[in-house]
Formats: sequence, structure tokens, C-alpha cells
Amino acid sequence: GYIATLLESLRASQTGGLDVRAVVVDNGSEDDGAAVARAFGDWVSVIRNETNQPLAKAVNQSMRAALEDERTDYVLVLNDDVS
Repeated sequence: GYIATLLESLRASQTGGLDVRAVVVDNGSEDDGAAVARAFGDWVSVIRNETNQPLAKAVNQSMRAALEDERTDYVLVLNDDVS
């Protein structure tokens, strides 16, 4: 699925001292995306919403989690619902 492809690409970018971490918000999905994301290890944090929340709320959840980590210098928000 998309989440595995995205996380594989992010993992591959961890070269030259770049420390990439991901926060995945599973926004009420019915697939196995949260489990797939967790399988990538401790550099991926997963927030699981039982129901689909408005996009802004899900983005705020991910931003809050990223910014609580003192190692965070930059944040990139990606949304797989955008085509």
C-alpha cells in the first residue's frame, strides 16, 4: 500500500547524517495501515483515530507529536488522500 511505499522511501533517505522520523496518523481507516507503519520500527510513531477526524485535527495531532520531540528541526506534512 501507499504507507509502506512512503515509509520505505523515507527510510532510504536516511543518509549523510539525516535523521528521519515519521508520525503516521491512521485516521479511522479500515485497512492495516497502522500495523504496517508500526512494523517499520521505532523511528515511526503511529496515532490511531478510531473514527475519521477532520483533516486539520489529524494534521494537528501529527504536528503536536513531532514538535514534542526535541530533535525535530523540520516537519513535512503528507496526505495520501490528495491526488
